[in-house]
Order: sequence, then structure tokens, then C-alpha cells
Amino acid sequence: MTDATIQKTLPNGCPFPDMTRRQILVQLFVEYFKISLFIVGGGYAIIIAADDVFGRRLKWLEEGELLSHLPLFQTVPGLIAGNSAIYVGMKVAGTLGSFIALLAIALPSLIIIIAIAMGFDWFSTDNRFVQGAFIGLRSAFCGIVLAAIIKSWGKLANSVYAYVCTPLCCIAIIGWKVPAKYLLISAIAFGIITHVVFIPIFQKTIKKRKGSA
Repeated sequence: MTDATIQKTLPNGCPFPDMTRRQILVQLFVEYFKISLFIVGGGYAIIIAADDVFGRRLKWLEEGELLSHLPLFQTVPGLIAGNSAIYVGMKVAGTLGSFIALLAIALPSLIIIIAIAMGFDWFSTDNRFVQGAFIGLRSAFCGIVLAAIIKSWGKLANSVYAYVCTPLCCIAIIGWKVPAKYLLISAIAFGIITHVVFIPIFQKTIKKRKGSA
């Protein structure tokens, strides 16, 4: 992908119109490295931060674009944060960009995990400070997930089906302990059947009524 090609992929109004490919790759790596290093809370928190950086601040994406693609990132095998990084990298800098973004998102976690593993014998998980840190992280993560749901709700719930399906899935998971994988498979099958069978039939019926009228 040439520099000219990259410039065409960037939305209008990008504050960096004169960036070379190398500068874009460096910027991509630095931003995702910072997000992965400083954002705590997993994939949902990283997507919120990345959407803010690449959508609102840098204008490399449409604002809310990552949140609107959240179902795709969750469905594709792999970590949500990694899938979103590949998407952003591919869109702004091609295949090399997706590799750079994925490397940047994974590198801080790899370094931290290695450091923890090397010093694991120096502290005990029964330590009150360690336990307190875990409790704080779990509490914060609940808030982060809730924030992701609220922020992405307008992008994801845009039909009657979404308003009906969402509470039913929550009831099935919380009340009846239905595994999420069965709900996802059922939703995918329902969506395919609806778009392949029911919508074409409905459209043909409308056309026949208009023709007869």
C-alpha cells in the first residue's frame, strides 16, 4: 500500500493529511501501545479508548465506528482488543498496519505478564493489598462494561428486534443459565434466515401490491 493509497483511506478532515506511511505506522503503534499499557478493564475498555483516540481525536475513523463493529469483534475468534486493533490497522495502513497495531496491543500485556511471572514468588495472592487490588479491578470492570453498553447502545440497538432480543437474552442467561454460545448461534441463524427468506418474501409482496394498485 503506497502513501497515496493510505491518504485515500483516511476520512475527510484528518488533521494529519501530510503523513507518510512510516509516520502513520509509528503513530498507530504508539497510540495502541499507550492504550494497552494504561487502560485497565480488558477489551471493552480498550475499544472505548481506541474509539476516542482514533475516532474523536485523530479522525482516522468515524466516531463510534469501533463501537458499532463490537458484535463483529466479539464473533470473530480471538481477543476483542486484538480484533479491533487488526481492524483499525488494516483500514488505515493495510496488512502491515494490522500487524503493527496487533503487536502494539499485545506487547505491554506480554511484558507485564512476564514481569509478574518472574516476581510471583515474592508476593502472595493472600496479601491484603493484592486482594484489595483485585476487588478494585473487578468493581471498575463492571463500570467499564456498563459504560460500553450505554455508549454503544444507540449504534447497536436500532430496530424492534434489538429491543426485544436484548432483554430476552439477559433473562435467559441470568435467570435460566442458558450458555451464551447457544444464544449467539441462534441469533446468527435467525438473522440469516430473516435476510435470506423472510425479507425477500416481504419485499416481493410489497412490489406485487404496488403493481396491482
